[in-house]
Amino acid sequence: MSTAESPVLNDNSALEQLAAEPDRRLFPLLGRADAMLPLVVVLSFLPALYALANRTLTEPGAWQGLLSLECLAARDLSEFVDPAGSDPAQPLRFQAPLMNWLTAFSMWLFGVGQTAGLVAPAYFCTAGLVVAAYVFARRLGGEQLGLMSAVLLAFNPRILQGAQEPLPQSAAVLFATLALAGMIAHWQKSSAVASYRLLLAGIALGMCLLAGGIVAPVIVLVVFFHVLLWKAVVWRRSGLRLVWDRSRLSRRTALRSAAVFAATGFAVGGWHLMFMGTRYGAEFWRGWAAAGTEPSPLSEQPLVRASLAEVALDLSRLALPLSGLALVGLFGIVRDLRHDDEDPGKRHRGLLVIWVGIALCAWIICPGARRPGSPTVQVWETLLAVSLVISAAAGFLEIAERRIGYLASAAAMILPLANAALLFDRASAEPARTGRWFTLWGAQFSLGGALALAILAVGAVAVVRLIAARAARRAALMTTLLLATVFANCLWGALAVRRTSGADRQLAEIRAGLAPLKSVESCTFVSLSAPEEQQRLHPPAQLAFVVRSLWPAAEMSYAGSWEEASPTRRANSEPNGNGVSVLIAWFPRGRNRPAAPAGALTTLAPAFLYRSFEVVAYSFREQSPKPGP
Repeated sequence: MSTAESPVLNDNSALEQLAAEPDRRLFPLLGRADAMLPLVVVLSFLPALYALANRTLTEPGAWQGLLSLECLAARDLSEFVDPAGSDPAQPLRFQAPLMNWLTAFSMWLFGVGQTAGLVAPAYFCTAGLVVAAYVFARRLGGEQLGLMSAVLLAFNPRILQGAQEPLPQSAAVLFATLALAGMIAHWQKSSAVASYRLLLAGIALGMCLLAGGIVAPVIVLVVFFHVLLWKAVVWRRSGLRLVWDRSRLSRRTALRSAAVFAATGFAVGGWHLMFMGTRYGAEFWRGWAAAGTEPSPLSEQPLVRASLAEVALDLSRLALPLSGLALVGLFGIVRDLRHDDEDPGKRHRGLLVIWVGIALCAWIICPGARRPGSPTVQVWETLLAVSLVISAAAGFLEIAERRIGYLASAAAMILPLANAALLFDRASAEPARTGRWFTLWGAQFSLGGALALAILAVGAVAVVRLIAARAARRAALMTTLLLATVFANCLWGALAVRRTSGADRQLAEIRAGLAPLKSVESCTFVSLSAPEEQQRLHPPAQLAFVVRSLWPAAEMSYAGSWEEASPTRRANSEPNGNGVSVLIAWFPRGRNRPAAPAGALTTLAPAFLYRSFEVVAYSFREQSPKPGP
């Protein structure tokens, strides 16, 4: 070799850089993770069981339970498919029906009056969602990514809250995740247009259509946009004339497989859309587009959020301790897409970026976005939370394997502290409007919160710069921050789970007080609000569900006064000598109890208290007519 061809190293810094050892992994055991499915199953069921032990019944959950009871009482297939056809006041009447059917079957299996019958489908769907996320992440990045996704997702509050009520978000996102995992498995294992994996993915998409409604078309968009992104990367690298491991699927084959995926899903679940669309027309399609919830006209609901700051804060709330890691994970995926070479095992990680982007857009513009707690918001938040947590797991591995710089890693793990400070300041100061506050990008914060944030930033910078002198200290700090982030995620999930409230105990007392009454044929809820108050015939959904679950065979009706209740009672009764009609009067607490009409009414128990209402139950025993001569 000539002197001109040999490399010349005259710079001492270059020599030191070549002699230095590469940074070691922070958690070497993660590199040996294999066959972790038993641990994933434990993580799936135990945290959800903790949430189930602290269950509570909200108004949407009670409406869902009433729909399931209507399914049980259906007299033909048409009523079973459309259980709320006779009640235009049911806000979930156009919701995708799969959770109704699962809950109805569970009630039939465990008993209508049993709590297990109401929440068992939601619990198993929540546990299944964690396993499905593990399978999906394992397809994207191997066993390590799957394990970390399950660990972080098992304690996410939005996921845990899905196990507390019979609402459809867990089932919808479960089948959506399985559909995406099956699609990736087809692309990885087969070079043909169709395979049995694609068939399973299409069936999962059809179940998602029956469980989540408009979530299924969103998943189809994710798949098609991912194919376009995937092929755009192929064209760019082909234009650079790089030698790399090409996909076995051509552009046309990938698009055709996505089309078969969408067609299979519609063949499995589209029949319900056709049935309901034929029966109700445009009214159904408006409610279906709102994920089944149509409490008010869509024109009255805001389609976008108020400001950029509110979007950022609400988005960080979905994965609060993991928000910085999620940004790192998405950055690592985009960086790998821009590289000239490709790891075949991570070829489809770009789908996660597409999933986050499309789910974020749907969450921002979804009807009812400003109504926290509605089923519409919960469906989209769950879909977005799963993608963000998997991105956070990818960011965890990026930092643990030292593929991200020290300062960027420290900033990503300190960022959630700033998010928590802003969220706490906004929640505590904004409603009261007390003290000094200012507006930043459309959101309001107090000066005290801004000062605390500045102190936090200065302290974090000082600590990071102090430890940056030695590599061992940097590794120790990164390890500590990663473990603290995982612990904070577990603690945050345990604290954010909704707790059993006093209203739940009041409902249990009402149920216990009415349980001794048997052979009830009809039940009429009598609203006794004052004339100057807004008349509301339907009682709170929780109260209606408790009464209906006690007497599922009784015919329910609603009246606005005693005068309306009496003819309703006589019309609905079918005297057989043992039939009992029940009238449940409910009125605002603090008012004098309106006098019941004299007659055959008997007070069943002292007045019950529920939230801001008093509830009094009366029985009316029908007398069978004497036989004629």
